[in-house]
Amino acid sequence: EIVLSGVFTNLCVESTARAAFDLGFKAIVASDACAAFTPEFHQNALNSLGLIYANILSTDEILIKIDMQSRLAGQTNIAEP
Repeated sequence: EIVLSGVFTNLCVESTARAAFDLGFKAIVASDACAAFTPEFHQNALNSLGLIYANILSTDEILIKIDMQSRLAGQTNIAEP
């Protein structure tokens, strides 16, 4: 799994997520760690990616997921400082 964020949701982030999918990666896009020229461009890109290419999660949801996975693996909590 890879986590993606960036300045242009509808350009760089979307292209990277699609390429990652093609290479067999499970992509997660941090919805609140991306932006676009307009809120509509941002939301449309997230909607498109969420259909097939990536899971769309907030940064808080990503940290919870990482914490849960590390606990299941018997590791220490890496989400805490």
